[in-house]
Amino acid sequence: MKKRTLITCLLLASALPAQANRSEPKIKLREILRIQGIRENRLEGIGLITGLKGTGDGTVAARQALVNYLARRGLKVRTDAVASGNIALVRIEATLPPFAHHGTKMDVIVSSLGEATSLRGGTLLTTELRDESGREIFALAGGPILIGGFQAKGSNAKVTRNHPTVGVLPGGAICEPTVEDIQVKLLNDKGELCFIVSQRSFETVRRAAKAINDLLIKKRIGYARIQDENLICLNLDRAWRERDALNKLIAEVFDLSIQPAPIAKVILDEKTGTIIIGQDVRLSPCIIQVADLTIQVVEDDLVSQPLPGINQGKTTKVRQTKIDVTVKGGKPKKVGGGGSLNDLLESLQALGVDGQKLITILHRLHDAGYLHAELVTK
Repeated sequence: MKKRTLITCLLLASALPAQANRSEPKIKLREILRIQGIRENRLEGIGLITGLKGTGDGTVAARQALVNYLARRGLKVRTDAVASGNIALVRIEATLPPFAHHGTKMDVIVSSLGEATSLRGGTLLTTELRDESGREIFALAGGPILIGGFQAKGSNAKVTRNHPTVGVLPGGAICEPTVEDIQVKLLNDKGELCFIVSQRSFETVRRAAKAINDLLIKKRIGYARIQDENLICLNLDRAWRERDALNKLIAEVFDLSIQPAPIAKVILDEKTGTIIIGQDVRLSPCIIQVADLTIQVVEDDLVSQPLPGINQGKTTKVRQTKIDVTVKGGKPKKVGGGGSLNDLLESLQALGVDGQKLITILHRLHDAGYLHAELVTK
């Protein structure tokens, strides 16, 4: 009989009261802003790795690539005359950074396209890296491959760690003069300088726009406006739209500091069982039953009144949240603390609940509407 996960949620009261806000650290705007229109570009190519010790690629494509390489150097051979144990056909990928120049170096990732079992010890022959259209050559890549995995085998056993058919070349690609032809525009078609905010929060955007506006008003050179949830546009005086003035202003904007608005977010990595919880995550009261566990989130109203003989103060009603966890056949286990999601997870971990079941519980809570946060699954 398969185990089923059953969750029954009973709304007992309103959402939990917010905990006392802890001060968020201040951050530089350079950490959350990037200029609209300034982006990286993907370069790719198909290349050949040589020098492998019998772990290469015997496909026709790999042998044809070697024949083509030799033909360009004046050596003509037939495809069926080429040995294949020490070569491998690979896909090459690199990221062209913004403002790249002739001679800029880039890291390269290579991955086997054929039946090679390992790229360890191989050297990438000089290969052209092009944009997605395949028309322009922006860099040349080549050199020895670094592999983070390995494969060892004998007559009756084989051991493989990580991915021996994927490798890197740190600084293995060098930009060609054609990168100088890529014109990077700092201003949009309206002549505005726009910044994209990585944290999608209107409050964080508002605080960033206010800090930028304070700077622009102090300099009397324009104003900033909020375009949407993650876009701030600067309308600048004409004199400040020149490249030198823009570079100076961008440096000053990036150096401004703000206190970002806290974001209620839960990040779940199902592959590793990792759970990351933001401080503003809240739980609504409910009852959860998962296999042999029953979890109850409740709120009680208590009366708080001043001690006898004290004139100051008044009687007031205080709402207290608690979480009880019951194991089938056992006694309830009260969770210490204020009844937060963190308290719940600590209690479940103490009972030996594994990461996968915790992730299942969080998913079900979120789907039912009792976990108040943005849920990110990786």
